[in-house]
Amino acid sequence: MRMYTTVYGITADEIKAWSQQRVSEKVQNLRKAFNNLRVKAQEAADELDPFDFDQFELRFIKDNPEIDQTKLKIKVSVPAQEPFDLTEYYKRFPILQESLEIGTIGHVFKELIKFKIVIGKVSTAILYQSAYISLVKFGGNVKFKRINKLYLYNYTEWMKGLGNSKTTVGMYIRHLRHVFNEAHDMKIIKKENCYPFGKKEYRIPGTRSVKKVYEVEELRKIYGYQCDPEKPWLQRAKDYSLFILFGNGINPADIVRLKRKNIQGNLIVFERVKTEEIAKEDPPSIAIYINDEIKQIIDRQCSRDENGNIIEDPESYLFPILKPGMNPLREYQERQLLIEFINKWLSFILKEVGVNKPGRCYYLRSTFATMQIAGGASLFDVQEFMGHMDPRTTKRYVGSLPIEQKRLASQRMEIIKGPNDKTYSNR
Repeated sequence: MRMYTTVYGITADEIKAWSQQRVSEKVQNLRKAFNNLRVKAQEAADELDPFDFDQFELRFIKDNPEIDQTKLKIKVSVPAQEPFDLTEYYKRFPILQESLEIGTIGHVFKELIKFKIVIGKVSTAILYQSAYISLVKFGGNVKFKRINKLYLYNYTEWMKGLGNSKTTVGMYIRHLRHVFNEAHDMKIIKKENCYPFGKKEYRIPGTRSVKKVYEVEELRKIYGYQCDPEKPWLQRAKDYSLFILFGNGINPADIVRLKRKNIQGNLIVFERVKTEEIAKEDPPSIAIYINDEIKQIIDRQCSRDENGNIIEDPESYLFPILKPGMNPLREYQERQLLIEFINKWLSFILKEVGVNKPGRCYYLRSTFATMQIAGGASLFDVQEFMGHMDPRTTKRYVGSLPIEQKRLASQRMEIIKGPNDKTYSNR
């Protein structure tokens, strides 16, 4: 359900008198206005088959003089006259070529996957497909009414029997729950008839995973590692690893999307790719303080032209990973290649310096958060540093952190630079 604010004002006394037979002329006029608006809204909704909130907002809510436009955040959908060609996605998403009956989970999974692809959320589409494949292997492409509390408990036990973790089971079932909610919005089902989640229904398993981090001494060894000039890929992997550490635990998905225009004075300012879709209001911005390490990494690894000159175009990518015109699938593949590259060669560096831990980007992100808390930052500080805050709630209680605190966030990571009497090299 979504709520929309009208331009009409009404007092508490007028609300009390709303259902009475004899009311003031103002209340009579308001009744007529609301009834007319309700009828028009229903007519607009009936024209959408299946119903889609985003399309409804674009067609009926946006620019409607009876709706308060100042509180709206309308999503921009792909224009209908420009159909999105899904052909090159067929191999990665076989569900797109399946004929799936309306009323089955597969039908809604397919529609959600198509939508995620069109808006560029390929990694999310992959998760939906994985959940769908798992559910189909268990019970087939069943109708929604077939899935009840017992069905989900049996699925959970079946997944555990295959060696899947509670995290994986929970993730797949959360995607299924979203499919149920979407089916309700599309008027395919009514929740009151077949919704297996909620109070006294199936409870999705949760986990408290132990966050894996690197110790300060281990980070100092990474920082002090001397890369062989004959193997520039080692310097690149080390630089991207340190960029994550000094860069607020930035996600590789955001590293690849950074552009020259994101550099604003002494800060790199951007919005997380992950929050662009889910934030109903403007998503929170992340500001990374450009310390000496960040500056040197940018100078070494930034995009350059064929003559070796730094590309200064504000719209150019900061790092030479993505290229203009890449489709969402190709962008996703390049991002995954970067993660695999960092993990592989960071693991190599760790082995070289005698650290018995794998190289993992998410270890680096968790390490940043842990070190910030240990260094005196508050939980709200870290939420803002990493872009995890909910702009509709946390922002009400804490203001934007000043640049001095951004600098301190960067400065707290300086601990990994020394004291360190050893250097490490693979030469």
